[in-house]
Amino acid sequence: MDRERQKYFEEQTHDFKLSDLRYRIARDQLQGYYELSFAPIKDELISEIIIGPKSLVQEEDIYLFLAACGYHEKALDDRKRNQFVVDDINMCTSELSYR
Repeated sequence: MDRERQKYFEEQTHDFKLSDLRYRIARDQLQGYYELSFAPIKDELISEIIIGPKSLVQEEDIYLFLAACGYHEKALDDRKRNQFVVDDINMCTSELSYR
């Protein structure tokens, strides 16, 4: 993407940043794509993560993923078992069944 087009995009999208053009192979085709950074609004995107009762995902794995995305642990929340807070994101495991 030329610089003029990227500047126009950033002005129209509140300074979101586009990566340079990247490529991947999908369905036996070469596809071009851009990665879009949500950094300007990342603190407003996620307020709660609820892990389903039968999920194989561990809270620690989600915490590591959030840390890799720029979120950080702020405080331990002992009100509920298996619950902690990352950058004001409430994360817990549901005890409810899917029905």
